Amino acid sequence: MTARITIPPQVQALLRQLNAAGFSAYAVGGCVRDSLLGCAPQDWDICTAALPEQVLDVFPGSRPTGIKHGTVTVVIGSRSAEVTTFRSEGDYTDHRHPSSVAFVGDLTTDLMRRDFTMNAMAVSADGLIIDPYGGAEDIRRGCIRCVGAPEKRFDEDALRMLRAFRFSSRLGFEIEPATLAAIGKKAPLAAGLAAERVSAEVEKILLTARPETLNTVISLGLIDKYLDRRAAPEEEQLHRIAALPKKALERWAALCRLLTVSGAIRSAEQFLTALRLDSRSIRCCNDACEMLESPAPGSPPNGCWCWHART
Repeated sequence: MTARITIPPQVQALLRQLNAAGFSAYAVGGCVRDSLLGCAPQDWDICTAALPEQVLDVFPGSRPTGIKHGTVTVVIGSRSAEVTTFRSEGDYTDHRHPSSVAFVGDLTTDLMRRDFTMNAMAVSADGLIIDPYGGAEDIRRGCIRCVGAPEKRFDEDALRMLRAFRFSSRLGFEIEPATLAAIGKKAPLAAGLAAERVSAEVEKILLTARPETLNTVISLGLIDKYLDRRAAPEEEQLHRIAALPKKALERWAALCRLLTVSGAIRSAEQFLTALRLDSRSIRCCNDACEMLESPAPGSPPNGCWCWHART
């Protein structure tokens, strides 16, 4: 495609330096997606045909931060960027991590292993977008779609199912039907994910303007390990969380209150401990839920959605 985006000068210089050394190189992934969405990327990740040792030769003083997987951290001026060799991946025997990594010579093969089309785009030093899987069009349509067969993508990494809902909640995008159906089929794989990974994704959804997305996450069984989905609160009840400040503690407490009242969890303490939240958050959320369970002096506070949730 002929669309172009503007790359920061330091990132452009990094790409051109690799090009001058005889290696193709591109900014890749989330930075391209966010640029097309009109958001300023937080990080600019680079992929290249250069092997890690060759990247270290081109940029003396760089750090081999993940050389086993082909990643070198390069510092240019005040910025740093992760530079990773084009690669393909072996089988994901644990549904999370590849059993092996093989370096390859072409960009398209590297992009093929990524999760969603909107994250499988790259941009060259002159700003030209390379988009073999239709990510730009999916962004235009507001659509989250897997690269290739969705069931295979989720078999490889079960966390991608929660990431799909996080992107949906953050961007207001719809998950396309085949991808959503695959999540429903592969949801039991989420039970094998580390609790810290699950809680991080749930928290990111909670902090968006659409926390009610968790209703679908729960109903599909993605967090069955932690609660009883049959007793989950309604979507409208979860939507009320959006009226609270975008602070993690407040929103976790609100979620715990709704889940406790509905009977989906026994207590905030049990739920958050299983999700490996920090001790302060567990204590504060549990205290808040217990306080609201106590008889209120006089009438319940007017307009408090937590009290209304009890009835």
